[in-house]
Amino acid sequence: MPVMEMKVIPLGTPTASVSEFLVPVVRILKQEQDFKYHITSMGTIIEGPSLETLYVLAAKIHQAVLVHADRVVVFLEVDERKDKVLSMDGKVRSLEEKARAQ
Repeated sequence: MPVMEMKVIPLGTPTASVSEFLVPVVRILKQEQDFKYHITSMGTIIEGPSLETLYVLAAKIHQAVLVHADRVVVFLEVDERKDKVLSMDGKVRSLEEKARAQ
């Protein structure tokens, strides 16, 4: 499964705090059944069934935030492998195992 990290930055907001403008992101992710996600302090990591579905979800999130902000900047990073199954939890587990072995 491909893994995408998405950073959504609302601009043109009345305050420096943007968490209220990102509430639609959480609402959308909670409604979606085909995606696994992890919210971090700097963005959201999303695991989905295909690259295409991740892009559709990213566009849906972008539009939802744009309703409440004058401008939205989105950064996407995608990791997809053909040689083995990829998951966001598996990537973290692999790194932690290697760190413990050293």
